[in-house]
Amino acid sequence: MDYILSNIGGFMEENICDEKNKKFIITMSYPQYERIISFLYSQKPATEIEQSFSLFKISIYNEKFEHVQEADIYTGIGTGIDDNFHSVIQATDQHITLHTLNVLSMVEYISYHYDNSDRRYLCYPLLFNAESKNASHQTTVVIDIINNKAYLVDPNGSLSYFNNMFSASIANQNKTKYNDKEKNYSSYSELEHNFNHLIDGLMDGYFKEFKKIGINIDYVPHSQWNPNNIQLNDTGDSSEIGHGFCVATSILFGHFLCLTKLDINDAINKFKCITSNERLYLINGYSCWLYQTFK
Repeated sequence: MDYILSNIGGFMEENICDEKNKKFIITMSYPQYERIISFLYSQKPATEIEQSFSLFKISIYNEKFEHVQEADIYTGIGTGIDDNFHSVIQATDQHITLHTLNVLSMVEYISYHYDNSDRRYLCYPLLFNAESKNASHQTTVVIDIINNKAYLVDPNGSLSYFNNMFSASIANQNKTKYNDKEKNYSSYSELEHNFNHLIDGLMDGYFKEFKKIGINIDYVPHSQWNPNNIQLNDTGDSSEIGHGFCVATSILFGHFLCLTKLDINDAINKFKCITSNERLYLINGYSCWLYQTFK
């Protein structure tokens, strides 16, 4: 905990993160989010580049990855065209899709940061969304621009956000339509593993698109760099601040990475060594600071 506080301690408040603070954080628009991470991570806003978008999908049943289409305008998740998160994973009981900057736009975005010799990481938000369930969750894509590697950081500790939402309907379809034709998942644990694997496969497919223009960025599966599913977004049974701090902890971990420049597996392991009370103290204090600084 001492090492974390030596880097993050100056970005904490001693107050209790009440519902007003929490609502500000979890309902912030993309422009607000980008303003915060551009300041904390010292990186250029993605809105300052010329943006074009791609849609990719992967089948839940046969794991087939497809590049579906290109678009000059992304009408994604948000209250208006200027409010949209540029990168969103959406899930149904048939496919998982990725709406994101296309390869050329992402390369332009990354290239802005190569001139900073002191920089190691570029981080940007990736929203998980399930429109049919009226639910969303915040994660972070981390690109190590020194070692040309990419990671997906889920503050819940695994890429399992969609598991409970779709497992029952998918299992039922497997017993009927897909039995003996496609993969037949006989247990929840097998299906849960497949969801994690599919999101990794979707991200891996996206970054393999870069190789088509001669750029190598290797996506590292979540199970390789965080095999113990170390969780950032865990407030235990706290009745003081409750749950649902995926936005705050996503911002916090990206901030910690950019400050320390640790290897990402070493960075996540720093959070393995803290107690539940210490994690609660960290989440609460950082969330209060975000609200007081950026409200």
